[in-house]
Amino acid sequence: MVQNTESPLIIPVAIAKTSAKSDDVAAACNQVISMVGGLDHIIKPGQTVLIKANIVAPILHAVTSKEVLISVIRIIEDAGAKAIVGGCPGFEYDSHKTMEILGLDTIKKFTNARILNFDDDDFADVPLDHHRVKRVRVARSAIESDLIINIPKLKRHKLTDVSISIKNCMGLLEKSSRREIHAKGLDEGIAAFYELFHPAMSIVDGITVPISGAVYGDYFNLGIVAASTDMLALDTTLCSFIGQDPLKVKHLVMAGKYSQPKPVVLGYNENQAVIKATNRKIRLKVYRHLFASIYALDHYLSRYRNDSLIPWFHKNFGIHPVIHWKLCDLCEACTLVCPVNAIDLKSRRLDYTKCSKIRCMFCVDACPRGAIIPKNLFKT
Repeated sequence: MVQNTESPLIIPVAIAKTSAKSDDVAAACNQVISMVGGLDHIIKPGQTVLIKANIVAPILHAVTSKEVLISVIRIIEDAGAKAIVGGCPGFEYDSHKTMEILGLDTIKKFTNARILNFDDDDFADVPLDHHRVKRVRVARSAIESDLIINIPKLKRHKLTDVSISIKNCMGLLEKSSRREIHAKGLDEGIAAFYELFHPAMSIVDGITVPISGAVYGDYFNLGIVAASTDMLALDTTLCSFIGQDPLKVKHLVMAGKYSQPKPVVLGYNENQAVIKATNRKIRLKVYRHLFASIYALDHYLSRYRNDSLIPWFHKNFGIHPVIHWKLCDLCEACTLVCPVNAIDLKSRRLDYTKCSKIRCMFCVDACPRGAIIPKNLFKT
């Protein structure tokens, strides 16, 4: 049901500073959760709690940190509930290999949580308030869980300007539904999740933040975690930390038709943006048009073929490694870190078929001679 509020609802948004150390992260998570009401009165013993993590790519600084996940899981387990950590990367990545590279299984060394790849889950049809997409397929674990805790990563996004808590819910969809929403109205689809899903709480990992608005490239040590019971209040508050005006973020503006919360910031409050807004508007428009076109084409071709064009698009237009063999001294540093054995030094060949399924870029960081560089459509 669409929420129709005549006056804004005051919603607390808690923010705490932290380092990346486990103990500091745990203290910060406990602090922000307590400041917005806590979980002890929400979670009952024996319940199943789905934690929607952001595991979009095999890049550690671009996904929900294990320290935040472990901290929240322990709070859930202390309340006597069972935790499931769920997520799934996009079309361009091998989802099982991505989760292996991220080392999510190590969470089970510290907690009793179950790790769930949504590619292995069942899905159910759910109606969506979208003018072109009337139904979507949602992971059954999200529907059958007693409640959902949303733990997104704070970052900018090349297609939607920001990717925080509302957009993180897109990961609950089967990939066919994700593709259709990308093709027929991405911002409207993301906004509809604000009405469709109501996590008991969202806890944002802002410890490290990608600077460029993508999973690749440099990142900034912002060092915050934030929490709220309302995703829109949380997202509009955190926009200022990454140089975005929430009134210019389409899916946040569209989400306002369902509710108009008035966030009140508790704890740490820094109004000066630590990451400046991008001025590459023309480049972003070109990228967005290309992305929308390939998703639309992929959506309609999916009726006749089982594979997807998205990996091909990212391999050719997105970030991918290029080896300058004249600079290579065959030291084997790259082959030791490549998780898919895509580099053959004997034949001096990089197998892009294997590489495109991961694009972890480990080889770029590992090469001591700088012979491997990241490249995309626009620049090297």
